[in-house]
Amino acid sequence: MGKCLAGLIIPTWTHDLRSMLKACGEPGHQVIVRCLKCCISRALERDDFNRIIKARGEAFSLFNKRTRCRLKTGCQGWNVFGYSHGPWVYPLYDERQVARWDYYDRQSEERTRRLMVELLKGHSQAVESDKARKRH
Repeated sequence: MGKCLAGLIIPTWTHDLRSMLKACGEPGHQVIVRCLKCCISRALERDDFNRIIKARGEAFSLFNKRTRCRLKTGCQGWNVFGYSHGPWVYPLYDERQVARWDYYDRQSEERTRRLMVELLKGHSQAVESDKARKRH
């Protein structure tokens, strides 16, 4: 019924896109996409699976994957995946992966902040230089 991935026992039908597409036609089996920022969620539809399969192949797994939010225009959050079994939804990611995502996001924010500071310093110096040139 299930297999252990990263210490989690998840149903075999969630291991790859081919299996997910087959199982989602059965009652009580859905793959859910949810944004961690805007909190919008919905079930993946056949067209969604076909688009991902075309890009990544049938053997691609959504386990420990995320993608930029496409659920709300302008949202800069991350979409993560889960699966439903009856009324409950379970994540298709583990806590170690969440820690890695948080680490990478913090690193990216820090690089962006440093770049902005350097750009603003450069702009400030250019403005001062321009003012000095105009005075002479």
